Amino acid sequence: MSDKIERIINALRKKILESAIRGELVPQNPDDQPASELLARIAEEREQLIKEKKIKKPKSTSRIFRRDGHFYESINGGSPVCIDDDIPFEIPDSWEWCRLEDFCLYGEAPSIKVNECTPETWVLDLEDIVAHAGRISKRITASERPSSSNKYSFDRGSVLYSKLRPYLNKVIVAEEPGCCTTEIIPIRLFAGVSPYYLQNLLMSPLFVEEINNEAYGVKMPRADTKLVKSFLIPVPPILEQLRIVGFLEAQNEKLNTLQQSRKRYKRVLKETPTSLRQQLIQAAIQGLLVPQNPNDEPASKLLERIAEERTARLGKKAAKSMSRIERRGSKTHATYHEIFPDGSEKDISEEIPFDVPDGWEWVRAGAIFDIWSAKRVLQADWQTAGIPFYRAREIAKLAEFGQVNNDLFITEELFQRLAIGGLPHTGDLMITAVGTIGKVYIVKQEDRFYFKDASVISFRNSGGLNSSFLKKLLESDCLQKQMYNKSVGTTVDTITIAKANEYLLPIPPLAEQNRISERLENLLSKIE
Repeated sequence: MSDKIERIINALRKKILESAIRGELVPQNPDDQPASELLARIAEEREQLIKEKKIKKPKSTSRIFRRDGHFYESINGGSPVCIDDDIPFEIPDSWEWCRLEDFCLYGEAPSIKVNECTPETWVLDLEDIVAHAGRISKRITASERPSSSNKYSFDRGSVLYSKLRPYLNKVIVAEEPGCCTTEIIPIRLFAGVSPYYLQNLLMSPLFVEEINNEAYGVKMPRADTKLVKSFLIPVPPILEQLRIVGFLEAQNEKLNTLQQSRKRYKRVLKETPTSLRQQLIQAAIQGLLVPQNPNDEPASKLLERIAEERTARLGKKAAKSMSRIERRGSKTHATYHEIFPDGSEKDISEEIPFDVPDGWEWVRAGAIFDIWSAKRVLQADWQTAGIPFYRAREIAKLAEFGQVNNDLFITEELFQRLAIGGLPHTGDLMITAVGTIGKVYIVKQEDRFYFKDASVISFRNSGGLNSSFLKKLLESDCLQKQMYNKSVGTTVDTITIAKANEYLLPIPPLAEQNRISERLENLLSKIE
């Protein structure tokens, strides 16, 4: 649930930012000087700096204006062209649209050699900027970060934008002068424009999504300078820029407080040996959550029916894994013995983690489940449409969120061929078996998918046990420890079918499974 709230917080942050750049966040003030006059002052200031040869003359200039409810653009004073199709959304009457290069000076910062920096000069690297946060994680000086490469210099109030991997959304406002790697673009502003408004604009969904879609390069994508300069941006009056920034700061402070509290909550749960959730689940699987009913059919009868059904269906194949576990002695001095199909037995008392109530039974997973995995599907058979094909990561998302945005599929024809060997049934349990192991998904009636061999294993619940109870049982500390202790692999944890068959499960009567499941769902929903 905490992850869900984290996503909600981030979605709220994006929505507030999007509302801000649409002019929907704060009310317009008719007494504000309109943005058209601001753009005129920017143009005048830029022209003066060009005359003084402090900056270069741009190759082209753009002027965007409204006429009769339509937007037109004139390039270098040429004939206006209607650009209605390029305008992404409506803005207030006091706002204007313009190209980024006509709003600020992008990518023309002076280059300096590091040996020209004083030891105290702030040297900014990409790794110093926190992704999606608009702030730095550390401040390092030239004396602390020796380098032989040239840097860009910037002044206090410059907006520093990372053109490398723009999806990381690394944009800050310089609180003091310094220099930065050439992958960071210093942006100089004119006419008193708020650098924090531009920072928020560059971090907004409008800008980020467009730039990411057009970034070039595979391993290290970059924002194309020409594209960034030509980007259409909404410009509010200066006073409204300041109101927007103030409102955003207040809202972000509230969201940051909420986010930090969620992180502390997650940390407490992580650091606590058994969270309240796990305590409830543990109580449930030990028979401590709901009272036992002596009128319930004991679990032994249920296990006998499962054994009969599996023997009739699988014959000798089932017999190999059809051991049973007996509890002997008094409840306070009990021993547990595993009886194998050939009549031999073994004392497994040390393997049993806790005693269970009368009417319950301990059992190996292989005695009640058909544990299997899929047939091999070659990567060459992966498609972009068709029947969903799930790996461990997709099953993990289904287990946690109940839904997944899948990008892998197989054809209907291949699915039908594979179906001959078996498909997951309603109520079966899918378990991630590689990497992040032990995520459990219950197959729904409407599900229609295939899954990656070995990456996911399936527990066929043909005995009619309560799937919701089984999911919580497999998610309990007791079973998760077994999964990790019995997993194989040196670098990546892996559950094998052979090891999964060995898991020890406490099984209550079916009626009690139902009561436990209902009670657990009610309590866990209140916790979340």
